[in-house]
Amino acid sequence: MHRTQLGIKRDILQLQEGQTRLLKQMEGQEKWLRLTLGELRNDKGEILEDMFAEALRYGLNNPDIVADQIQLRQPLFDPDGQVFRKHFATEIDVITDNHQRTVFEVKASASVDEVYLFSLKVKLVTLQNPDKPVHGVFICLGASEVVQQQGAEYGLEVIV
Repeated sequence: MHRTQLGIKRDILQLQEGQTRLLKQMEGQEKWLRLTLGELRNDKGEILEDMFAEALRYGLNNPDIVADQIQLRQPLFDPDGQVFRKHFATEIDVITDNHQRTVFEVKASASVDEVYLFSLKVKLVTLQNPDKPVHGVFICLGASEVVQQQGAEYGLEVIV
């Protein structure tokens, strides 16, 4: 019985060593994968930006959109409380060209509240940029009829 217990302990130790080796291999593979994906993002960033611009050109039916005009996650600040509470801060995505500013929001799905919040962002951008017309575009994979009607009421273009 003593030999059996020793054999079981030896087997358990071998299993633990195997698990440790396997975990180290998995950690190494994870690090390699992160490095590879990071390099891909860096090397292919321009191509992806161009693809995104192409999708926006098609979706917005505007052949003049180029990647340099697209600014993602731009800070939006309401220092005086014109639309939101005073000092409210958020982010917007913007396409800027010589003729207008297009503020857009991309969502997988949309709720009425999200459309309303986006309409307030567009209103603030409009107030802060009186020199150019501002166009709001809400892009989502799925939107109910109510969400689409809500967007129309707020003067937004809703692309589904």
